Amino acid sequence: TKAFLDYFGANRHLRAVSLVGGLNIRHQMDVLKKDPDIVVATAADGTVQYYNDGARENLGYSRLEIIGRYVVELYPSLEEARRVMAAMRSTEHGGPGRVVNFPTTFVAKDGHEIDVSISGVIVYDESEVEQGTIGFAKDVSEIKRRDQLAVLGEVALGLSHEINNPLT
Repeated sequence: TKAFLDYFGANRHLRAVSLVGGLNIRHQMDVLKKDPDIVVATAADGTVQYYNDGARENLGYSRLEIIGRYVVELYPSLEEARRVMAAMRSTEHGGPGRVVNFPTTFVAKDGHEIDVSISGVIVYDESEVEQGTIGFAKDVSEIKRRDQLAVLGEVALGLSHEINNPLT
């Protein structure tokens, strides 16, 4: 867990916290636990080792239901989980060992799919051996819905203009 905790010191959530007042690691972990976004960390074998309150609220699984299970269970398919891991290892989505705002989909306990944007890193030990991953995912479903409504509004405006000013 040392590599896991070391990562938190550099993470965007805790950088903001440290600006507010140099919290110790226990307080930092408490902030992370209460983050409304989905935070999931895995061991090198893909089993979930950390699952915060935001993940529970968004996905519906309790910690007891998901800790120790394979993270692939949160994805709609094994292929999608592999696509995310491949993105983490590539240089195209934030650099090797990390991914930034990568679009993917999670599946909640009740079976509905949640569009998310995930940022995360592969956690390495001192010998550069993979120890696991940590990912921060934001539900972007509402943002997509608003974008679709905006497009529909533009289409309706264009149709209204054409009805009021028909081409002759």
